Parts: sequence; C-alpha cells; structure tokens
Amino acid sequence: VGQVGWLILVLGLMLGLPFVGLASLSPALQGWFIDTRHPQRNNPFFLYAASNAGSVTGLLMYPALIEPTMGLQKQAFVWTILYGILVVLLIVCIMFRRPADGHQTDNKLHRDSEVGPGIRRKARWVVLAAVPSGLLLAVTQHIGTDVASVPLLWVVPLTLYLGTFIVAFHRAPTQVSTLLGVVAIVAAVVAAASLLSISTSVGGLAFRTLLHLLAFTVVTLALHIALSAARPSAEHLTSYYMWISVGGFIGGISVALVAPVVFDAVYEYPVLLALAAFLIGTAIRPEPLRRPATLGLVATVTLLAVNGLAFTWIPRWVSLALAGAFAVAILLHLHPVFGRMAAAVMIGLTTVSLMAPHVLQERTFFGVLRVTETASERVLAHGTTTHGTQRLDPVQRHVPTTYCSVDSGIGQLLSQRASPIRVAVVGLGTGTLAAYGHPEDTIDFFEIDGAVAAIATDPVRFSYVHDSAASVSVTTIDGRLGLQQSETLYDLIVLDAFSSDAIPVHLLTREAFQTYQTRLTPGGTIAVHVTNRFFDLAPVVGRIAESMGLRAGVAETTRSRWVGVVNPTSDLGPIGVRAAAWDLVTPKGRMWTDDYANLLGALRTGS
Repeated sequence: VGQVGWLILVLGLMLGLPFVGLASLSPALQGWFIDTRHPQRNNPFFLYAASNAGSVTGLLMYPALIEPTMGLQKQAFVWTILYGILVVLLIVCIMFRRPADGHQTDNKLHRDSEVGPGIRRKARWVVLAAVPSGLLLAVTQHIGTDVASVPLLWVVPLTLYLGTFIVAFHRAPTQVSTLLGVVAIVAAVVAAASLLSISTSVGGLAFRTLLHLLAFTVVTLALHIALSAARPSAEHLTSYYMWISVGGFIGGISVALVAPVVFDAVYEYPVLLALAAFLIGTAIRPEPLRRPATLGLVATVTLLAVNGLAFTWIPRWVSLALAGAFAVAILLHLHPVFGRMAAAVMIGLTTVSLMAPHVLQERTFFGVLRVTETASERVLAHGTTTHGTQRLDPVQRHVPTTYCSVDSGIGQLLSQRASPIRVAVVGLGTGTLAAYGHPEDTIDFFEIDGAVAAIATDPVRFSYVHDSAASVSVTTIDGRLGLQQSETLYDLIVLDAFSSDAIPVHLLTREAFQTYQTRLTPGGTIAVHVTNRFFDLAPVVGRIAESMGLRAGVAETTRSRWVGVVNPTSDLGPIGVRAAAWDLVTPKGRMWTDDYANLLGALRTGS
C-alpha cells in the first residue's frame, strides 16, 4: 500500500493537471460541436471514436518511434510545443463554435425540456465501463504473469481495448447482436476454462496468448457496444462521459489496488469474465439464432475447446460436464438467463482453481511470487521467470544452481577469489550467491521486493542465506539507491535483476555505473547477469563500459550469460581469472543514460 500510495502521489503531482486537461478535451469538443451548424451536430459521439483512434496512434508511435529517437528532455520539449499547438487549435474550435442565435436558442430550449438520465441508467454506464477497464488490466497481468512474459506485450491488449471503443462508437448506436453475444460468452467461458490448465504447454504459449487476447477483444467489444447503445441524447454527453470515466476508474482501481490485497494471484480475471458474461447475456438483442447448423457448430466448438483446454488434475468427466452443460444451454434457447448461467459456471471454475496446490503463493506490488517443488528441488518464480532453485537433497542443498552455478561467469569470479572479499548483490532471488561465502567474507544483498526478501531469508523455504558461512545482510531497497547510500567499498558488485521482460532500465545507465564505480575497490569488478530470453543486454553494458574507459567481457554457458566489467589496468587480466572463458563485448547502439534508453533496440533478433 505504501508503494502504491507513493506512486499515485508522484504521478498525481507530475501528471495530474495535464492529465485532467487532456481527459476533459473530448467531452468539451463534442459539447462545442453540438453548437455548430454541422449536419452531424446531434450525433457527436463519432468524435469519441476519433479520439480513441488518436490514442491508438500515440500508443504505437511511442515505443516504435519516439522512445528510440528522443531522450526524455527532448520528449518534454516536443510535448510542450505540441501542447501549445493544441491550445491554438482549441481557440480555432471556439471560433467555429458560435452558431446563429436562433439555433443556439433552439438548442437551449431542447436542453431545458430534456429529462436527464436516471440513477439506474447512470449505474449501467458505470458497470459497462468498469468491467472492460478491469479486464484490460487483468488480462495483461495474467498473460504477463502466467502465460508469456514478453516485452511490450501490454501494448497489444491496450490497443485492442481502444480499438473496440472505435468500432463501438463510430456508427449509430445498436444493441449487441445475438451472434456477437454468443461468441463473446463462449469466448469468456473458454478463456476461463483455460485458466485451470496447470500445464502452460497446452497448445503452446503463442496459442494461449492469442486465445486470451481474442476472448478479451470480443468480450470488450460486446460490452462497449452495449455501452454505446445505452448512450443518451447529445445534450447529456458530458454526464455520460463523466460516468464512463468513473466506471473506468473503478475498474482500474479494483484490479490494481483492491485485487492484490484480496487475492494471491490474478483471480480477478475469471471473476471479471463472469461479470462480463452476465452483462452480455442481459444486453443481447432478443433475436434467437434460428439456424440449427449454427447452434450445433457453436455448441461443438465450445465442447471441444473447454474439454481440450481443461486442467489435468481434476477428473475428465468434470470438464466434459461443464462443457456439455454450456452447450446444452446454447441449444435450448438463447436468453438472458444464459449469460447468468455462464457467469455461475465461471465463478465455480474459479473457486475450484483456488484449491490448486502450491507450496507458497504471494502477490505483491511487483507481481505474483510462487514457490513450487519438484521431486528434486524447490523453485522460486515470478510469473513465468525462474528466480532461483535449491536442491532438496541435504547433501546437495548448499550447491549453487541455475544461473549462479559453479561453471557460470559469476561462479568463476566468486569461486576463484581469495578471501576475505566484500560483495554487493542487487537482486536477491533465492540468495544463491550466499553459498559462495567464506567465514571472513561479507555479502550485502539489496532487494526491492520485501516478499522476496522474506522468502529467501526463511530457512524453511530456501536456506542459502541462513546457512552461508559469510556475514550476510539483506536490505529491502532499490539496488541503485542502496549502493548510493552505502559507505562500503566492495571487491565485487553483482547486478542480477534483468532476467524477466521488465528491465529496470535505471540500473543499466551510465550514471548508474558511475555510482557503482564509486563503491568499488581499485581492483574491483562489476558482474552483470544478462541471461534473458528477449533482450541482448551485453552490448548495452559494453557501450557504457567503453564510455567510462573500462573493459567488458561476456561468459556464456548453456544456462547463463554474465558480463564482467573491470578496469583495464586491473591484474585480473582481460576480464577475470579464467580469461579464456570470457569474450570481449562488442558495444552496439546508442549509450543508455538516465535521459535515454531504447528497449526496442535491445530486443534479440528472431526472439
């Protein structure tokens, strides 16, 4: 809660006024449009579709064009210029706004006679806006946490979300068609059923990602069409957009702030799917599908999809029963009760999924942490990224594993160093590096997630820290800030925070490395863990090292990839004690600084 509150406060102070100003533009412009002589003045809602089209354009332009070519200061300058142009355009719009006196009087009389929307109608606007907004965050978190941790994947569902607004509002209002309603509810049920598969290999990661994105798209489209159909006359558009904003805020807050406190995983996703099915079931146009072939096809696809995606640890007959019941509901009759039935089925599935076995599962500000066990080891994972393992065999418990094994780059550096040494580690994981400690060594871990620190220091979960012969400390703080505040000089600084898709860029800038250098002894080494499925970070580190007059080399095994950075005059040789195992890094691209970073440019080609 403290981290969330701090983030909201900072964003509010920095972006609050500009955000409110920009957010109010669409309703204001449409209100002005009503007072013009344009033939479409009584139906200004198409401008809302245009507004969302602009949002999509900006969303796609930023990571693809703006971020790779401009630093933050230049972005701020350009944004200021564009904001000034916007003000000029608004003045022009105000000039065109003034209608003839007779038209203005007619509009005023019409507004005075118009009865405003009631509380129930406003509540419906709020709910129809809240559920898609919550689904946007929930599906993004689910895909990123439980399916495929892919860089910039969040752009896709957000683009689809805005796209459904464009489709729903670009034309005259209409109710949700029967076909779209059926497809949306079927998609919601299939997506919910797929959540219960404990094997992420079912259909492959790409298939599962596509499944959830498609389900999210059709469900959100149906809800936004229902929202568009419920819109009032143009005279009440300001109230309409205000309540839509309230709904979007409620949906976002519920998923971002409330759900992490209530749930230990992304369980709000199937709950929101259930609510969506309920709403769609009540919004479908009363026009049943009359073609038996269509009904049979929908029922068959539903049966096969739910059965094929169902989990493996619950009896197969349960999956068949759920799919069969749903197919029968379609075959009997399409009715609002159908949506409620689908909602009940999905809530039931979610309840069952809550009983899935795991050693430990905890949700924090930074995501979902899971501790699981295999026959031979215990594993700590953040989403789909493994952050460390420990063997269960008492004889093998103290052996470093995964990215920090003895044959890895960091294993070479630590196992060949003479004691006593002082080591700083940014990123704790399971505390594997503590296994290299000797009685006179000092190892200081800096970990930003307090839950990770609690798990790694609990000897019942992982005992590397507890059993280490060295003097080990764990401080819950951002690694860069921790080193900046430290007064200790270290022989080795280890950066181990870059294995997932969410790269903490502020740890990989020239200014950050200058901070690290001030905390190194004259012959000290910086070791950077750059094992990553998507990003090639070695050239980034190499470019920074080159700019600082340092030397960088990479040691790569089948399981890990480490970059070492040393002073060229150090007696460690080109890059460490086993020089033959290290290859000099070839710097590439523009240097990352606190003002500029290009994640898209660091993506692995072909990844």
